[in-house]
Amino acid sequence: MLRLLGYISQLAMEQQCILPKQYEQITRQVYDCRNLLGAWTVSDRKRFGL
Repeated sequence: MLRLLGYISQLAMEQQCILPKQYEQITRQVYDCRNLLGAWTVSDRKRFGL
């Protein structure tokens, strides 16, 4: 879903529905969320021995 959000925001910027600055903020937040989710899954795998 985060990839989809990134893609839709890119399309919105290309169609000039949002400003490039808004796209930059969305992209940064999507990147941060993906990194946090990745770290969370790695942590759970270590904790539960998966």
